[in-house]
Amino acid sequence: MKLNERIIFFFLHNLSHLAGRINPYRRTVWAQKIGGFVYRYIPTRKYLALKNIDRAFPNKSDYWKTEILKKSYTFFMEQFLFFFGFPESYNQTNIKVKNKSLIDEALKQKKGVLYISGHFGFWECIIAWFGKQKYPLTGVAVRQKNVWAHQFFIKKREWSGIKHVFRKDALDKMNRVLDEGGILGLASDQDVKNRGVFVRFFNILSSTPKGAARFYQQKGSIPIFGVCSKEGHNQFLIKFKDIPKESLADTETFTQAYTKLLENEIRIHPEQYFWWHNRWKTPPLVK
Repeated sequence: MKLNERIIFFFLHNLSHLAGRINPYRRTVWAQKIGGFVYRYIPTRKYLALKNIDRAFPNKSDYWKTEILKKSYTFFMEQFLFFFGFPESYNQTNIKVKNKSLIDEALKQKKGVLYISGHFGFWECIIAWFGKQKYPLTGVAVRQKNVWAHQFFIKKREWSGIKHVFRKDALDKMNRVLDEGGILGLASDQDVKNRGVFVRFFNILSSTPKGAARFYQQKGSIPIFGVCSKEGHNQFLIKFKDIPKESLADTETFTQAYTKLLENEIRIHPEQYFWWHNRWKTPPLVK
């Protein structure tokens, strides 16, 4: 292990130990303090995030947009501390679940389930919930460059019983999850350049991954959209929605359908979306 990798691993390990010892109230307080500090003094992608909020909500005031960004810093710092506090932090949560039956009924069909989501809400909470409920979830993730940091994050996520495959792995591994009747988790809201299909996200044509649609077309697996939003202090709501059959006809309508579901959730809780991604990096090709 290189020196810098040792330092990072030591830092992550000790931060995890500390995060697991704080209660939900203190976690919120620390998230406000750290989030405020990062907003003021660490401007990495700050202006990209503000630009994205401006594009998504052009009719809102500048004050409103700035406040949403500030709240987003606090929100994701709280999720960061929540994740690092696993498993203790998860065991302290109050979770309500809406439409759990959609998952149960889909699994009974033994065709595999496509769990489709985005970088919204407490996604670490819903991932852990799948594992604690003994659902056979395998999430598609990205490998970290730092091997020890990668192992740390994977171990943190897999404590609940979920598994991972990685984007650069052979598709056979992902297909196997569905062939065995499992759940394949896909975060499908990032710009993938011209490899994606362009659908409207906040009425802006946006490069969006085709993977979920392709798996459905090839496997007939059951697509279900789901998110976990924070509804109050230490109160979380997990909800699932099916994708209407009339929206499954082709790649574009399929992708547009779940992208609209995600947008609807963001409009309810705009501070809970990860605005720092360069979501509108790639313009559509001019025909």
